[in-house]
Amino acid sequence: MNNHKHMKKIIGEALKEYGFMYQSMGAHGCKFVKEGEERKQEIFIDTIRKHKNMARMIFHTNAYGQKEVYVHRLVPSGYKGMNGIGFWEWTKEEEFIRIMELFREIILERGLETLEKISMPTTEERPKPETEKRLYERRESLNKEYRKRLGLKEDSGKEQALLMIYKEIIKTRKEEFSKIEEDLIGLAAVYGEELIRQCNGEWEWTGNACIIKGIGREGKGVKNPLGLIIWCRNRKAEPFQAITDPFDEYCEEKVSIPTKEQRTEETMERMLYENHWQLNKDYRKKLGLEGEKSTAKVLLTLYERIKDTRDQELSQVKEELVEISAVYGEEVVEHCGGEWGWNEWEGYEGYEKACRIGQVGKLEKVNRTKGTSPHQLPKSLIHEGLGRFVALSGVTQ
Repeated sequence: MNNHKHMKKIIGEALKEYGFMYQSMGAHGCKFVKEGEERKQEIFIDTIRKHKNMARMIFHTNAYGQKEVYVHRLVPSGYKGMNGIGFWEWTKEEEFIRIMELFREIILERGLETLEKISMPTTEERPKPETEKRLYERRESLNKEYRKRLGLKEDSGKEQALLMIYKEIIKTRKEEFSKIEEDLIGLAAVYGEELIRQCNGEWEWTGNACIIKGIGREGKGVKNPLGLIIWCRNRKAEPFQAITDPFDEYCEEKVSIPTKEQRTEETMERMLYENHWQLNKDYRKKLGLEGEKSTAKVLLTLYERIKDTRDQELSQVKEELVEISAVYGEEVVEHCGGEWGWNEWEGYEGYEKACRIGQVGKLEKVNRTKGTSPHQLPKSLIHEGLGRFVALSGVTQ
């Protein structure tokens, strides 16, 4: 039986006047495609011929954030012969023809309207042709500029590059999209160049998107760097795996991925280092400690807040712990001396990074060169009370 003949005649003829063109997908069925300058609409007729002969229909567009719609979402359960998994089954040619006629009916009654609904982007926080064009035209200069911003050198490994890109993506989540859109384009330039450097490929302008094609040993991979970077930024879940997946798929060497706990810890330390002054100011106001002169009251207030976080998951309280650390660190600097700094060193568990306060201590017995990490000090408060602070500063009030 020639399924394609029936699909093309029954559905294709009806869709011609709406601007759809027939495209065969071989044994998997066919699709009807309508393309404009920026949008693409597709209707898939998906056929399976294994233990049973089955067919279903799927509506799809390239609109950002929209999901494809399966035909069983548009009709009631069991609609005119549909089985429990959204397929129609047939054994004879006449039955297949009736199914195609039914699909035509659904398309004309509900399908075309559904396509229009899912042809609109779900958000303006997305790649646009003009930003894709900027990436393509300025990719070389943007790569140089943002590699410098990220502290990457020519010999920096892909793990370091991907980790720095990941951190910047996380930071942009707190800003309005319009304010960080240019930074996302810059990150996409670095990401794309790193992908080409490690996995081969070349930049290409498709007419409305900047892509990298020819990725991998066989040269079959295609990726849209800006689309991926913005998707990771907008997605609330952990994005690191999405960033590294193309490298694992197309590169000969897998990416050595730090654990989620390691990434979370370093991200929190970086947040503390870069924002400690503002975090201290805002959290003191939140706790009613603005202008408070009593160190004991400040520390006891922080101690109570720490106790309140004990019964919660770290993911739920990590931002508040950073705020607590900022207030505590500023209190240490004011009464014990010291300077905020960012330290990187070879530790017991590999290369470690942290925000630390160096040159701490006003008393001779304190080692002023050792430094301390305010992010870790709240734990000392819990276990040692105020003794550590008194030892560092001599404050007794």
